[in-house]
Amino acid sequence: MKKEIKEAIEFAQSLRGVYIISQALHYGIKELEKVKSPHKEFSNIEDMKFLKKNLFSLYIDFDKKLLKKLGKKNGKSTNDDAIKTRNTT
Repeated sequence: MKKEIKEAIEFAQSLRGVYIISQALHYGIKELEKVKSPHKEFSNIEDMKFLKKNLFSLYIDFDKKLLKKLGKKNGKSTNDDAIKTRNTT
């Protein structure tokens, strides 16, 4: 086996490699879901979701809207709220 292939396999199996693949699947799925029919490849998206769920679930996308919603739901202020408060005092 070539040295580069062996190193790539070892990296893919490391925590960092799993994270990178997980992130790539996350954003790949998001972008592929935007494709309009008849060009949308539903089976590829489903296969990617399967891989992400079962092998590469490490990456989670926390966007600002979600963080605000979670923070207010739990009765806590978000980081943005803390910055606004600090700037107004």
